[in-house]
Amino acid sequence: MEDPDGVLKNSIDRLTQRNKELNCLFAISKIVEQQDLSLERTIQDIVDILPGAWLRSEDIRVRILLDGRAFTTRDFAETAHRQMCDLTTDGLAVGSLEVFYESPEIANEPKGYFQEEADFLEAVAERLCKMIRRHRTEEALQRSEQRFRNLVENTITGISIIQGNRIVYQNREQEKLLGPLPRTSLLGDYDHIHPDDVETVMQASRAIQSGQRTKFDLDFRLIKAGDGEELLLKRVFCRVLPMEYQGRESILVNVIDMTKIMELEQLLFRQDKMASLGRVAAGIAHEIRNPLSGINIYLTALQKMVDQPGSRDKVAQIIAQLKSASRKIESVIKKVMDFAKPSEPKFSRIDPNKPVEDAMNLTAVTLRKSGIRMENRLDKGIAPCYADANLIEVAVLNLLNNAAEAMRNVDKDKKIVVSSGSSGKHIFIRVSDSGPGVSAEIGDKVFDPFFTTKRDGTGIGLSLCHRIASDHHGILRLGKSRLGGAAFTIEIPVKKESPSNA
Repeated sequence: MEDPDGVLKNSIDRLTQRNKELNCLFAISKIVEQQDLSLERTIQDIVDILPGAWLRSEDIRVRILLDGRAFTTRDFAETAHRQMCDLTTDGLAVGSLEVFYESPEIANEPKGYFQEEADFLEAVAERLCKMIRRHRTEEALQRSEQRFRNLVENTITGISIIQGNRIVYQNREQEKLLGPLPRTSLLGDYDHIHPDDVETVMQASRAIQSGQRTKFDLDFRLIKAGDGEELLLKRVFCRVLPMEYQGRESILVNVIDMTKIMELEQLLFRQDKMASLGRVAAGIAHEIRNPLSGINIYLTALQKMVDQPGSRDKVAQIIAQLKSASRKIESVIKKVMDFAKPSEPKFSRIDPNKPVEDAMNLTAVTLRKSGIRMENRLDKGIAPCYADANLIEVAVLNLLNNAAEAMRNVDKDKKIVVSSGSSGKHIFIRVSDSGPGVSAEIGDKVFDPFFTTKRDGTGIGLSLCHRIASDHHGILRLGKSRLGGAAFTIEIPVKKESPSNA
């Protein structure tokens, strides 16, 4: 027969220990809630309070192993009596929770007592695993944020973030470009923006604030202080994009200083222009030298004949030859002037086939006399475009004359095909011939001023065509024709492009 007093004492002891376990779990929860504690400090604090969950706390020794590192109670020592739980996160074992009993009397505890302690340890281990997982996730997030911050802070691109019409973040580069916070404008203080660009920037800022536009590109100029009293003009490119930042809808503003890039482009442009000028000068000298030499010869002969009787007819012949040489020089100079300073395109909405047909009509008789068949493959459904009809006609005339010249000594069937069509946002005009074509060795030179393979050519026609295509914000391409010869294609946009988009 069981001792009533013993049963009562055992029940009280078990209730007391359950109460101590609950208090311990509550204390562990309070420790875990402290955000400023490191993972190591949190684990050590939990180790220190765990013995208090047992009736005979002085007989309890606790050890937590985590990634090979041990956290123990004071005066820790292993004993023969132990309970243990594995610690796992994301399916991987990371350590263990061990409780050692100093007294051997644990083996004589009432049935079920030991199991209840094991359940308590499982509950503690579960909280530990969640806490370890959370700490490691936060540490990984902090490392990621730090890497991102280092990247953002040290990039050469200015970066700022806007939330609710307020700039909540900007890096050092953005501060250098647009000024420190707070600012009178989301895109920079207006007194630092070029006067001609202030209205554009104000409209962009208002669009961001109203939420009408949260994705666009913008170019503007900044006036920044240089050394001493010098003011520097900086050209910047700005891209505005929607994003999420710290769980809220935000706007990301990227700004890049394009000043040096544009200065380098201008330098390269000037160098290329000077190189072209050298080629032009050499071409002019070559084209003018021959007629000038002839003029000098004719003048010398004329001087000898002036006082000779019966030289009237010869003098008249020489004068005619002088006029011919003079006209050749004038023609060369005119072509050079047309190339160097062509007329500004006068854009209007036109049917692109019309100037092409006009050019074909002008050359039809000449081509027919030369034994060249011309085929019209113009697309009647081609979209209207913005172009200068006169310049398009000039370009097509040059291409037709070039094709005819290329087939001058061709014995086979001579044919030119003129076609047009649409390709996305562009229209194209193509002149193909059955001539010998253009060899790969000179393919990249045919658009150079004064480069020609013709005996009496000036080498300006294709350069002028290329210039006309460029002035229309388009391109002139050289390819191989299905007829066996060359195919020159003018491609220009359907819509008129503004100078800023050129």
